[in-house]
Amino acid sequence: MRTSAILLSLWTALDIWHPPVANAADVIQCNFRDSLADGNRKLPRNDWRPPSIGSFDSAKVPITVHWQKGVKEEYAKQILTYAEDAWDVEVNQMKFRAPLPDHGIGGSDNLDIYVVTTLPHGVGGYTGFSDFADATQKTVYGYINISNILEPAYIRGVVAHEFFHTIQMAYTWWEEAPLLEGTATWVVDHVVPDEKFYWHYFPYFNSKPYHSLNFTSQADAYQYGNALWFTYLDEHLGRGDGTVVRQLFETLAKLPVDYRSHYFETLKAQVGGDAAMQKIYAEFGFWRVALGSREDHKHFAKGADWNKSVDPTIEFNAPPGLTTGSGQGSNGIEPYGQAFFSVARDNLKPVRSHFTFAGTSSGDYSIGVILRSPTGNSLIEPQPFKGGNPITLDLEPASDVNEVLFAISYFGDANTDLDLNRFPAQGYVYQLDNTTN
Repeated sequence: MRTSAILLSLWTALDIWHPPVANAADVIQCNFRDSLADGNRKLPRNDWRPPSIGSFDSAKVPITVHWQKGVKEEYAKQILTYAEDAWDVEVNQMKFRAPLPDHGIGGSDNLDIYVVTTLPHGVGGYTGFSDFADATQKTVYGYINISNILEPAYIRGVVAHEFFHTIQMAYTWWEEAPLLEGTATWVVDHVVPDEKFYWHYFPYFNSKPYHSLNFTSQADAYQYGNALWFTYLDEHLGRGDGTVVRQLFETLAKLPVDYRSHYFETLKAQVGGDAAMQKIYAEFGFWRVALGSREDHKHFAKGADWNKSVDPTIEFNAPPGLTTGSGQGSNGIEPYGQAFFSVARDNLKPVRSHFTFAGTSSGDYSIGVILRSPTGNSLIEPQPFKGGNPITLDLEPASDVNEVLFAISYFGDANTDLDLNRFPAQGYVYQLDNTTN
């Protein structure tokens, strides 16, 4: 949560580089530098731009690429080409706002991109703050730094990601990492359809389903992996063309400045309120299971491109032959977090599954079921229930079902506002009994 008590501009690294869950060679950090301001004074210009020895102006769009000593000019030209591609897709095709002009700080009103030799190992680029664009302090303008040693497979994606941060600045400066990093990673797949590295952030997110959608990690790239949520919204609620995400930013841009985030409550209103949001998030539980090793080719458009590393963490796995299991949740569940329980079945021995769940919070929950078989997944739609009292499902799946997955979603209570607070995880207990027919 941002605070209006900050009197000075602060630089906060929103992302800390760790090797990816899947493959350390396949993920690179794109660090978005954040600035905070109080509500009573305008910050002085924070123009920490690197020196350069040359530059190229685009003939197509208002972008200038500068390079430092030690950078090959051909590499800088390549960055310019990829930045032009990002502008064409994100602004011209997807209709997001263009980056705001910087009043000549870099030599013209163009967006300035600096190709530098000084970024730490593992940092592909970052987007910096220069100044507020107007007296309301709603929007800002800035610049981009890009590493001079990016591997070819990463360059286009890093440029597309950082460019989207300059677009976000043109809507609002007061949102946080889950929205900012999640959407900047999500958009990479639109700009570079053959780019593979964007989905390697998903394991950070899906391996910790108990965390809130609005959780920001200081230890790994969870907020980057939040792109999975925005991919779901884009494809499930929209047409996969970015309209849903663009509408969210357009609404945020119209809100008065009060120096805090409004992403989650704005999205909730956009989809139709609390009940609609809970239903959408519960259905997301089905989508985040039907990928990787459980890919069913019926949900994410490119899910078949993602390997088993994106599978969600299963709280409890009951192997074939296990007749009973019980326990307490190892991590609990935060508001707008989830937990999954799996029962593997021997097809020669049909099993009746009796599953009981009880949360310690009296807030809102839902429980849904995914039945997996060789012919595909079938679903039992999420059922809402209140925490504090156990809920029990008694199932006798068809004989061809080889796995039963229970998906629990927790939504918090009437006091939950994810834009204002980080609510603690709520504990739970579960009991699973299998009877062989």
